[in-house]
Amino acid sequence: MVNPISYAVTVPGGYIDSPIDPKTLYENRRRGYVDSEPMLEIEPVLIPELQLPPPTVISHGDYEPVERVVSVEKKAPPLKGEDRVFEQIARDELEIKCLMD
Repeated sequence: MVNPISYAVTVPGGYIDSPIDPKTLYENRRRGYVDSEPMLEIEPVLIPELQLPPPTVISHGDYEPVERVVSVEKKAPPLKGEDRVFEQIARDELEIKCLMD
């Protein structure tokens, strides 16, 4: 790496080398209880070589003309034969289901 970021390694002070059992840590505690393990705050550091370039805003051009197409809804041909029977059965089942709910 060219410019490595220096940081301090924090060893966990939890279950392995601590008498505090994480399973029972919050038992019988009031809402909002904070455990005693210290939490270190990591402050951000600005490194000029690693920063993103400033954003470039590109405005859109003129809107393209919209072509409107008017269409007529096609009606399905009337059902015949067993298709008509199955459609009626499906409608009846739906009606019965609505009445049962």
